[in-house]
Amino acid sequence: MAQVEVRVIEKESWHKKGGKESFKRPITIEALYKKGKYSVDLTDEELKSYGEKLGVNLDTTFKSDKPHDFYCSAQGRVKLENNTMIFNTNNVIDAIKVGIMKGSPFVANSLKEYEEGLYPEATHYIFSEEEEIAVKAKKVEINNACIVAAAKMSLEEKINIAICLGDKPLKGRSQNFIDVAIDEIIKDKPVEFLTYAKKDKKENHIRATVLDALRMNVLTKEGPTICYMGDVIGYGVDEAVSWFKDPNNQVIKTSILEKLNK
Repeated sequence: MAQVEVRVIEKESWHKKGGKESFKRPITIEALYKKGKYSVDLTDEELKSYGEKLGVNLDTTFKSDKPHDFYCSAQGRVKLENNTMIFNTNNVIDAIKVGIMKGSPFVANSLKEYEEGLYPEATHYIFSEEEEIAVKAKKVEINNACIVAAAKMSLEEKINIAICLGDKPLKGRSQNFIDVAIDEIIKDKPVEFLTYAKKDKKENHIRATVLDALRMNVLTKEGPTICYMGDVIGYGVDEAVSWFKDPNNQVIKTSILEKLNK
């Protein structure tokens, strides 16, 4: 028996409930059409064979003036339950339903492809134990890399990254407080943390300074525009960081830093 397991993509909702407690209702999908054809991930040979076994026409050609005898019928619809579903592809109807799901934007071909953003509308995904293990192993690898990187950082480096990713007032806090903040960031934003850990330390320090100055209203923001005493220093944080790095702005930069240190 060839089984295909389809699982629900757990997304945080307003009621904070998941699994059996979720309020989410099942949805029903049909084969969508694009470029003149119904989107069904089956070969022509499979479509012909399954059609002969069922005594129906499974040709995927779309005709705007006539609903398809199978794909627009109850038999051609797939109900996506709010729990794990098992399809037996030795069963012709199940095999066709799997083909419809694989051609649908609402069912990701794998958890990995969903997490890579290839199926932004997906509510379910086709489960592969081997791939699931690979995804989890990659997460463990990234987490371990984050822990190693954090262990090599000075307190100031940790504070700068925490400000860049968490925008929290951390200067003057204890080592334990900073470590907890970094641990939370690693848990919630491991990839982003690793990205900043690999960046130039001076760049992180300047960005943290800009964000701190904005938080303390030393710098002001109107839309994307960042200003100091009415003068524009950049359109967005990236330009403000470039402005801080420019030696020609040393006098004004010193004035900003003095206000921050107070």
